[in-house]
Amino acid sequence: MDILKWLEKWFFSMCDGSWEHFYGVKIDTLDNPGWRVLIDIIDTPLEGKDFETISRYVDEGNWIHCQIKDGKFDGGGDPSKLTEILYIFKDWVEDVCNNVEVLWKEIINMNYDELVSTALERKELKKLLCGEKPYEVEMSEFTSDVFPTDVNAVLMNCIYKQFYHIENIREIFEDCLCEMLNEDEVHVYIACLYFDTCLFQEEQNKAPFNIDKVMWASRIKNAVKRTRVELEHEIYFANGMKKSNPLKNIQNFNKYYQKKYGIEII
Repeated sequence: MDILKWLEKWFFSMCDGSWEHFYGVKIDTLDNPGWRVLIDIIDTPLEGKDFETISRYVDEGNWIHCQIKDGKFDGGGDPSKLTEILYIFKDWVEDVCNNVEVLWKEIINMNYDELVSTALERKELKKLLCGEKPYEVEMSEFTSDVFPTDVNAVLMNCIYKQFYHIENIREIFEDCLCEMLNEDEVHVYIACLYFDTCLFQEEQNKAPFNIDKVMWASRIKNAVKRTRVELEHEIYFANGMKKSNPLKNIQNFNKYYQKKYGIEII
């Protein structure tokens, strides 16, 4: 696979609605001349993993240096070394993960049309959104955070892609979010994840409709205030996964919303 295609897929596999707001990949040029590659590894499976620094210097026109520093993969080299730097990062990722097949979010044989049709027929769309059996969409094993289901895949395939085919799907979706915000801390946090994913997809111009940010921010703020104490501790999703201190994620979301939209959810 072309190294840039590989990097694109790795970056997308890290995007969970939160990580990409604070971290990412930077490729820049140096004036000596050369290349500089900075890749955030905080809140990824690479964080805390061993990396043997690579340093090779022949002369000003033939050098490369790759290390882990300040929570980043930090690679530099002469003008001919960009590809090698990226391959060094790729080799490290695959060594850490052992099995490259789990890197990418690929849902095999998943019939989302049938999934959402069944959920609507049984009036169980909220169960689908929350990943309750039999509706859980498994996350990639490489995903850095803990989720009740693949929130992005569910939103894109069961809500957005059905917008022009299923009458009132937007209203049904928003009714479910409203119900979730009136329930316990687990459902409040899941509603926050969908809100954040909606905003992310709107920013990418991939949403067929835009939610009312101000209205939903106000509703979420009230729900978070009501369940704040519980959100500071551990919560358990229907799939058995445990999320520690989900309030921290909500606080990170809030910082971004304040800066980007001038709204608050805390």
